[in-house]
Amino acid sequence: MDWVTQDIALPSQELSIPSLVKSSLGFDVTAAEMHDQFLTDLPHSEIIVNHQNVISDVLTPIESAKMNIREIMPLDEMLREFNGDKDEVGIRLELPSASPTEIIIKTMIDENQQIVRVLVPERFGGLLRTFRMPIDKEISTISWEDGILSLMMD
Repeated sequence: MDWVTQDIALPSQELSIPSLVKSSLGFDVTAAEMHDQFLTDLPHSEIIVNHQNVISDVLTPIESAKMNIREIMPLDEMLREFNGDKDEVGIRLELPSASPTEIIIKTMIDENQQIVRVLVPERFGGLLRTFRMPIDKEISTISWEDGILSLMMD
């Protein structure tokens, strides 16, 4: 199943607004994939092969580190990292942001459980965390106010 971008209600708005970030490459595109697109237009195949060998030597450790970050983390660990809390109504995470409109929340269903991705582009070049919602719970609404991201559950 594909990731679905969720709307986040902000305090100055009565209705939620859709995310302004749109990309045809998607959330899971790697630097290597974007670079490969660039290289396909080069005229000399020998240059392409040599260049790809150099890039792969550099990217292998980077991609490995990124995969660790993209792993689905336990909800309790996510709550600890963001000074968050959870109850029957929802999950709250401390997520101060100068630009809350840039926070991106994506969800998908995997093995009958909702998975949530949180992306905050302004933090350290981009903060990405993925976690599973509690069993039999899904996000109904999302809001951000005074540095707190609230994920209300059904």
